[in-house]
Amino acid sequence: MIHCMGCHAMDGNGLPPEVPAFDSTLGDIVGKPGGRAYLIQVPGASQSPIDDERLAKVLSWLLHQYAGDDLPENFQDISTLEVSRFRSVTLTNPALDRARLLSIE
Repeated sequence: MIHCMGCHAMDGNGLPPEVPAFDSTLGDIVGKPGGRAYLIQVPGASQSPIDDERLAKVLSWLLHQYAGDDLPENFQDISTLEVSRFRSVTLTNPALDRARLLSIE
């Protein structure tokens, strides 16, 4: 909670435009090529002091909580293996990477 709310606020509304709100765009992002890795590599996630299994559960919860019906039809929860694979890279410009992901058709 501490690592996410520092940027996205306690209610998930963020600090637009620099820090986006947790909203239906999460469903779009997770369905794009590289989107799952992006969510794992956001600094607050990748650098949080929780283990890979817990981070996978937190990210999956976040997606269900905020994206809900906007998740892709074939959505599967974030796995511990994915977190282990992608976590070592921390994004230096998450806003730019987010914009790039959302522009993919």
